[in-house]
Amino acid sequence: MPEGWEPSGAWLQRFREALNKYFDEIELDLLISDYFAPLSFAGLSPAGVHKKHEYRIHEVLRRAGLLATTSCLDPRERLSPGQAAEITRVHAAYPWLTDDLAAIRRRFGPEDLAPELAAAGVEATIVVQTRSSLDETRELLGLAMSTSFVRGAIGWVDLTDPAIADVLAELRAGFGGQHLVGLRHQVHDEPDPAWLTRPDVMRGIRAVAAAGLPFDLLVRTRELPAALELGRSLPAVRLVIDHLAKPPIAAGSLEPWSTLTRELASLDNVACKLSGLVTEASWATWGIGDLRPYVDHALETFGAGRLVFGSDWPVCLLAAAYGDVLEAARQVTAGLSPGERAAVFGENARMIYRL
Repeated sequence: MPEGWEPSGAWLQRFREALNKYFDEIELDLLISDYFAPLSFAGLSPAGVHKKHEYRIHEVLRRAGLLATTSCLDPRERLSPGQAAEITRVHAAYPWLTDDLAAIRRRFGPEDLAPELAAAGVEATIVVQTRSSLDETRELLGLAMSTSFVRGAIGWVDLTDPAIADVLAELRAGFGGQHLVGLRHQVHDEPDPAWLTRPDVMRGIRAVAAAGLPFDLLVRTRELPAALELGRSLPAVRLVIDHLAKPPIAAGSLEPWSTLTRELASLDNVACKLSGLVTEASWATWGIGDLRPYVDHALETFGAGRLVFGSDWPVCLLAAAYGDVLEAARQVTAGLSPGERAAVFGENARMIYRL
């Protein structure tokens, strides 16, 4: 794009029409004038851009076709490959979305989830990171800021960063920072099964705790010994095991998952999410009976006071709809008292994530 390029009137009109879906008229004029100051896409970070709107503007432009490298209104308005990469950086491909997950390899937004929540009678939700990206974390915080039923975001930071405390402070001070309720890392993707016990990682998790945040443990059976050592070494850190540590439901086995999770449950600083189970079972043939032994074990060891329901939407769609996941969770916890059910399906999350 030539130096000093200015958007055409037609381009700005399309831009305005796209943004009208997201911003009211009072805010729109200021937003446009600031976004294009100094009327250049140099680096795609104009000095005057409102950072609180930047991720949404990028997405609006992309979806409206205004950032396509081959289909802009005027040849002068085409983005270079470098500019296109920068503008779409927060919407980069998710490496874990492999071909077998093609059914969910598309954009999901609040407009997709809202009717599911309404149909299920669920009032609020927490969004959770899916990749190791500060940009995604900022995007989730912005989503929580702009979406009434998203009450918090569990984000990501580099736990090995010596400046992690400063990064956390920056996130907290940024747009939507008050909605940062926890941190997570895809521990089960690390080559080293003992990654959690590395000194630099443990230092980072201490910083998370010092910021008053819990840390979600995304682990499988392979990483449970390290999670156990972490929980014992850092008793002041609030830890939440995601997806019951992904038990081998499809295989129908319990050990060594059962023994290791029992040991973790003996630690008062560890809670567990009742989530992600249908995708650990056979996607096409799972039933309540497949899930029950694992949920019964979690209820026995953690108790209703330290279990938190999670839908794992939209990943759950590989095996079940949102409503089916919720109904399955209700069935396998049917033996709980009304107070215990209220804890599992809401109150425990409010307490752990301080909503």
